[in-house]
Amino acid sequence: MKHGKSFTMKGAAAMKKESKDNEFGFSSAENQNNESFPREKSGMSAKRKAWIYSVRALMTAATGITLALALFLVVYVLAKGLPNLSFELLTTAPSYLSGRVGILPDILNSLYIVFATLIIVLPLVCDQAERDHADKICQNDDDV
Repeated sequence: MKHGKSFTMKGAAAMKKESKDNEFGFSSAENQNNESFPREKSGMSAKRKAWIYSVRALMTAATGITLALALFLVVYVLAKGLPNLSFELLTTAPSYLSGRVGILPDILNSLYIVFATLIIVLPLVCDQAERDHADKICQNDDDV
């Protein structure tokens, strides 16, 4: 129960619907008294709409350019690197004495860092998810 008031489920749903009549969270009576918030998007001026469309177009263009550059970079690196990739490169350790080149220690160190991060972060994330779930359950109990 919230604030000592007792009401039925139908009453709670009706109150929740009345309190969220529009996207700003104001009820109809509050919205009539507060005209500074726009009621709908069609009330925007042509200049404002043009600004929104131009900014949206610029954002889309910037996203496209970024994706194209990233794709080019990945393709370029793979095209130059794949011919030189071998099983020996991946599975041996580098040695200056025998003139060997290998990246196995680097791969293993990357995996160690990923696993250490998981071991540290996973309990924290699970604990936070459990708390969020408990908060939602408590909020639902308060609404009844």
